Amino acid sequence: MVTRIISGIVGILLTTYVVTFGSWLFALAVLLLAGLAWHEFCNAFIHKNLSLAYFSGMLALFFLLGCAWMGNSEEILAVFTVTLLVILSQMIFRHAAFSVEQAFASSAGIFYIGISFIHLILLRYMGGSTGNILTPAGTFTQGEALLWLAFLGTWASDTFAYFTGYFFGRHKLCPDISPKKTIEGFVGGILGTVLVCAGIGSICSF
Repeated sequence: MVTRIISGIVGILLTTYVVTFGSWLFALAVLLLAGLAWHEFCNAFIHKNLSLAYFSGMLALFFLLGCAWMGNSEEILAVFTVTLLVILSQMIFRHAAFSVEQAFASSAGIFYIGISFIHLILLRYMGGSTGNILTPAGTFTQGEALLWLAFLGTWASDTFAYFTGYFFGRHKLCPDISPKKTIEGFVGGILGTVLVCAGIGSICSF
């Protein structure tokens, strides 16, 4: 538990600096996290003896996040379309080494990770430098405030779920997937998120 708390504090400090700095540093941080997520996704399938389109996925994420940073929504759709065509082409022309299952898993991973991370960038720069929001921690732009709301809601969910499950967990939620997760922790996470987000909204001036 101590390790979890320390890592959480370090993570919050780094996140605060990167989010506040914004600009290229935030975009670079998101790009690195997306690359790590794709790497882990591919490793998970390697354990199932499935080799995914690793380099095609990395290249697709680079262009997707680049388009999001430039604010080009039309280009994002174009990158997704080209990526899908490239992967399906590999399935056809390299059918002996790249199966339908590999192509579908690769496409799903790129879309899942890509859509998640491009929205971090799009959310951060929503509204530009206008629409300042007053909070006890200072003044934030609209995008910065919404991004922090998403982060704090996520952390609240994890924290409340962990401690509720730790102290009150009795009934397993889905032991075949995650043996330690409980129904009590699941409910605690939802309630904690609602309370934290409602509390943040009540102390902010729009």
